[in-house]
Amino acid sequence: MPIPDSTIEEIERRIDIVEVVSRYVVLQRRGNRYLGLCPFHSEKTPSFSVSPDRNAFYCFGCQKGGSVFSFLMEVDGLSFPEAVEQLAQQAGVALPERGVASEHDAVAKRRAALKELYRRVAGSFCHILENSSKAAAAREYLQRRAIEPALRERFGIGYSPDSPNWLYHFLRGKGYSCAFLAETGLFTSRNPERSLFQGRIIFPIRNPRGDVVGFGGRSIDGRDPKYLNSPESPMFTKRELLFGLDVAKESVRRERRVFVVEGYTDVLACHAAGVNNVVAPLGTAVTEHHTRLLRRLCDTVTLVFDSDTAGQEAARRAAMLLETAELKTAVCELPEGSDPAEIFEEGGSKELENRLSCSKDVFTFLVSRSLRRVDSGTPDGKEFAMKEVFPYIEAVRSEVKRDAYLRQFADTLGVELQSLVQDYQRRGAPRVHRASQDAPGEPAEVIITTDLFLMVAVVANRDQFTFVRRMLDIDDLRDKNAVTLFLALEESYRREERALELLIERIDSPDLRRVVVEKLSSDEFALNQERAVYDAVLNIKERSYRQQQREIESRLRRLGAGTVAGDDTQYQIDELLEQKMYLDKELNKLKVLIDDRFTE
Repeated sequence: MPIPDSTIEEIERRIDIVEVVSRYVVLQRRGNRYLGLCPFHSEKTPSFSVSPDRNAFYCFGCQKGGSVFSFLMEVDGLSFPEAVEQLAQQAGVALPERGVASEHDAVAKRRAALKELYRRVAGSFCHILENSSKAAAAREYLQRRAIEPALRERFGIGYSPDSPNWLYHFLRGKGYSCAFLAETGLFTSRNPERSLFQGRIIFPIRNPRGDVVGFGGRSIDGRDPKYLNSPESPMFTKRELLFGLDVAKESVRRERRVFVVEGYTDVLACHAAGVNNVVAPLGTAVTEHHTRLLRRLCDTVTLVFDSDTAGQEAARRAAMLLETAELKTAVCELPEGSDPAEIFEEGGSKELENRLSCSKDVFTFLVSRSLRRVDSGTPDGKEFAMKEVFPYIEAVRSEVKRDAYLRQFADTLGVELQSLVQDYQRRGAPRVHRASQDAPGEPAEVIITTDLFLMVAVVANRDQFTFVRRMLDIDDLRDKNAVTLFLALEESYRREERALELLIERIDSPDLRRVVVEKLSSDEFALNQERAVYDAVLNIKERSYRQQQREIESRLRRLGAGTVAGDDTQYQIDELLEQKMYLDKELNKLKVLIDDRFTE
């Protein structure tokens, strides 16, 4: 069941957006607004604006904007319900029961209990690693890999003793029931008392908010599997999580770039070397969910996968997903048989930093990889390379970029561009559209007409909508974007809603949403707000009346010239003259109404 609109409005009334944003951005007051460096892209001059009176933010550099809910969704990678839940807790607003109360309460309580259990278990694992003699081999292993105590503390690294039943009895002693422990994923399915992670270094896995939702364990005595993760559950879905994102997200957002490595120790090695914008998938390939998560935080992804066949193939598949998400992608090729953790262990911070700085664009990587595997001078070799590279080119959404890649690929293979394009299109690949079309992903220009100016001004000054809807009909508006805003405002008015978030949700066009938030975040409506609305209403209504007058005059001319046949010609003329007189009076009344309003 959706969260009631009244609840969202109550949260917006109680929440100070400046206070929320200030946790992520240093803001300075400028008149009625607050300015700071945008958390969503790299900049030196502040272009990020917060308008507390409208509970909105907007960046004039990257065009991101919206309500306080939108800000949390962007900055922390939250879903809308998660953002509502977090702000509700902060505002002291109780979220109403959704669905069957008992069922919802039970699920919510279970999730809360699991989070608390995982937090406590993670703390216990940490304590054991740093203080127990049973963890000496684990400490020695981590020290050998230059993973110092401060770094272990930052990531919450721990150790689970090589004792099958210690964790079960420890937690039973803390009052946890057998039934609850059986659902935690901490124990084997065959034996509910046997620890899943015995004798392993433990890596707590957190969601972007920092909640522990699962664990990864690495063996240090050669037992298989080398790595083991918590079983899948509603709280722990491997394809949706990235190890280290909770620690790295501020650096990723600041740098607008992220390094994606293969494993836990690779992430730790990079942090130890001073490279903090690093994450790793949880033993799975990069997924669409990962790309959506990263797109909220950065523009560029550098893949740092092993140089073996499996690692290279993983890089190729990840590159296609990242390209589809329109993330700029590079590949860092490491020496044969090495990974970031080994490079750091053997060569130190400087060596790892140098390796990470030497990356190539993903298309160059894919082409060179395919050509290394065949004799590119033979027809079969060229065909093999095409089959390898064409799927990536198909993933490219930009027509210009796709065309450039095809030209570059033809030059590299030493074949005619026309022949290459024909083979490419024979696969049913995307064709180039007319050059006049907007490039995919680029925001379309929204022209600020008088109509649209009025409706945005009303969004900024909602109390004026009562006057606007009384004075104007929807047919008076010529701009389709203005009509969209009028309908959204009308729906909010009828529902007695005031929350900006609810209004923005009713605007389907992302370009129109962007313009609305941008205008709300500017000083354009800071002064003479009421006058701006009334003047625009006057212009639009006068335009509508005069258009009706012209239509009447045109019909009168046709009737007078005898071009319209009929026995009731004089009746039609009299009726039109009466309508014209009415419009003349309405125009005069309109002017008087506006003039009187501002000469009192």
